[in-house]
Amino acid sequence: MLKLGHRLCLALTGLVTLGTVITTALPTPAAETVVLRYGIFRGSLPVSDLNEFVETGETSRRLRRYLRLADLEEEQFRQILTEEVSTSPRTLKLLLGSPAGDVLLQEVSEYLYVPNRRDDQDKLRTALTTSAEDSQISLIEVLQNYPSDRVYINVNRVVSTYQQFASIQERFGGILNGRLSEIIEGLGL
Repeated sequence: MLKLGHRLCLALTGLVTLGTVITTALPTPAAETVVLRYGIFRGSLPVSDLNEFVETGETSRRLRRYLRLADLEEEQFRQILTEEVSTSPRTLKLLLGSPAGDVLLQEVSEYLYVPNRRDDQDKLRTALTTSAEDSQISLIEVLQNYPSDRVYINVNRVVSTYQQFASIQERFGGILNGRLSEIIEGLGL
């Protein structure tokens, strides 16, 4: 009787271990397509087009057309995609797990979202925490790490928020680039 119980326990342990190994070894799906929305217009392009634009400065014909429609300069859009914010992965995880983090996720999911809106905040939280593993977050990183094959961006809201963020960062200097993490960690939060 003990042998059967012991074997069953070993078999269950083996199955759990195998399941854990398989699920952690599988790649997490990432956004392949970005749908850019400006007002009533929607246009989609592969994330690879944005990656190439960020890395080389070269724009695909489709991206050039969308930038013209949105009345955005290439360099301005590139800066929006690549602007990095320093953050501690631990601090970000604590923030996103708090009520203030829920408010932040709700706000950001108004302009960066997936077709099935009920999963927005969880997917956004995953994309942000994965992006912060190198202690830096940029919009292009969030898109690359978004656990959905398709992600929508409300371009008008992104540009407006970016301009507000840049203004705040200019007024308060480096507080958003690393010092905020130091302050939060110093408070023991």
